[in-house]
Amino acid sequence: MNAAVLDMDPAGVDDQNEAANDGDAGESKSYTWNADTLQAIKSYSNTVDEVNATREAANAKLAAAKTALVDKGFNRDALKAALSYANTPEDKRKAWDESYIFARRALGVPIQEDLFAAAMRDEVTVEGK
Repeated sequence: MNAAVLDMDPAGVDDQNEAANDGDAGESKSYTWNADTLQAIKSYSNTVDEVNATREAANAKLAAAKTALVDKGFNRDALKAALSYANTPEDKRKAWDESYIFARRALGVPIQEDLFAAAMRDEVTVEGK
């Protein structure tokens, strides 16, 4: 968009619209260039700029916090997975756990079972023979 149009006096914009519509045989534009429309566009642009600045600051803060943990030896992907799990609704965690265990087994990287659970399973199997 031409910056001069945004800075134009609203009366001038309305005159420009009328001139543009002359000879249109009654057809009108699907938009109206008036002071309210121009102000709404400027306001939207300002809001986008503010949100982007806030987002950049928030992203920088998150990156610094993650980098501090990575610098202490934590794995970046493990942190992401743990946060994802922590944010999973309680009622969906069982399916997440089972899916993760089966996927690891299928990919050849099984999880070491809980020693107590394994011992209990082995006891039940032995006694069941």
